[in-house]
Amino acid sequence: MQRIVVLIGVRGAGKSTLLASLDRLPNIEVLKPTTNRPKRGGPEEYEFVEEFPHGNSMAWKIKVGEYNYGVRNNKVRDIPDGCCGVTVFDPGSVHVLEEFRQRWTGEVITIGLDTIRTLEEQHERVDGDGSRRMSHVEFESQLGQVRKADIVLRGDATTILNATKAVCELLVSRGGLVGKNWLVPLIAAEALLDGANENSIEPASYDLRLGSEVWCQGERYQLTEEKPFFRIPPYSYAIVKADETANIPCFMAGRFDLKVSLFFKGVLLSNGPQVDPGYHGALFCMLFNGRDVHTDLKMGEHFATLEFCTLGSRIDGYTGQYQDKERLIQFQAPETGAGPGGNIVGRIEKLESESKGRLVATIALIAALIAVPSAVHLWLISGLNDRAKEALKQVESDSKGDINTILKDLPQETREARESLLEEAMRIDKIRAEIDAMDQRVELLEKDLKRTEERKTRLSDDVNSDSPSTAPEPKG
Repeated sequence: MQRIVVLIGVRGAGKSTLLASLDRLPNIEVLKPTTNRPKRGGPEEYEFVEEFPHGNSMAWKIKVGEYNYGVRNNKVRDIPDGCCGVTVFDPGSVHVLEEFRQRWTGEVITIGLDTIRTLEEQHERVDGDGSRRMSHVEFESQLGQVRKADIVLRGDATTILNATKAVCELLVSRGGLVGKNWLVPLIAAEALLDGANENSIEPASYDLRLGSEVWCQGERYQLTEEKPFFRIPPYSYAIVKADETANIPCFMAGRFDLKVSLFFKGVLLSNGPQVDPGYHGALFCMLFNGRDVHTDLKMGEHFATLEFCTLGSRIDGYTGQYQDKERLIQFQAPETGAGPGGNIVGRIEKLESESKGRLVATIALIAALIAVPSAVHLWLISGLNDRAKEALKQVESDSKGDINTILKDLPQETREARESLLEEAMRIDKIRAEIDAMDQRVELLEKDLKRTEERKTRLSDDVNSDSPSTAPEPKG
């Protein structure tokens, strides 16, 4: 597939200087635009003509001021295999470039040169040339177009040059994961992440650092230098924000992964791992603590890894509701921000307390039964089984209801907490077994009492049969 990289920037942004620096580099074929404007000196970055070509000889044509600019069709057609054709474009005519992109069979990638931030700086860059000075409205409009490019570069001339070379190499290689040799220049130019640290770049990934915003159990926390630590309770989850902000190009995507040491501590990464092409905004993830003890995190420390990979071709980027949002509150629905979120341990402890209370009451009832006189013992025993069974059913019903409520509150990805709830169900089964054993002991006691009564009856009969008669003897 043929591909063209188009450098877009306001006047004075350094497009022509960059194009001249790229000439004769490997994998790059400079497409010098044709123009009928006069030469200004410096590098021969344009093909200057007195009369601008007409007809179908131009791939596109735009007008800037009173002069025409464009690239010849034969230059586009003759881009060598394994190379990127590189040219420049005025941001005020981006719609013309988009029309060319729609009808061309190759790939067009735009690089925005965001090297001028203010109108005053633009006036300084053009050395007071009145023909190149921009108005406030024109400057703001064109700067907006620059920042909508497929990938945006910032920095000095050397930084921009190195990042542009990295973009061209990536487009030619399409090598899957983006390695350190490309991550370093791109991150230096703020092309992938805002607020990034070069020391966090790994051979084929970037180590994300924990930001200052955290949400857990219905509360939002703002971490500071004075209070940098945050604690995830047992079997609970927290939503955390990375310190870096994403700027993913339209020909790349990102993938989350958890720091290995946190994984071995029982912490799980529970959100979808992909960062879409073209996404600009905050990076969030859900961390679930699967242990029965708390886990501490610290602001600014590495907690997750972000990998970058190239796509087979450029696509239209992400335009969803979270584009350009950077605060946690902008991502959460009202009901989510107010919910208890992961308060599993407290609810289980309450369940255990209630279950133990019912068990103690049942045992006390049995103890009282054993202590009463035998005259009423059998009467109390007749209702013991029913009361014990009712107590058991109540314990089981309440326990299962609480467990089901807890499971409904858990996020789909944190089903590992079921194991802890199943342990609670096993404890309930143990209670039931203990009550069944008590039932058996009561039945034995009942049988013993019956045998005692039968023995008393037999003894009484034996005594009556062995006693001497007191009736008078008959006379004569």
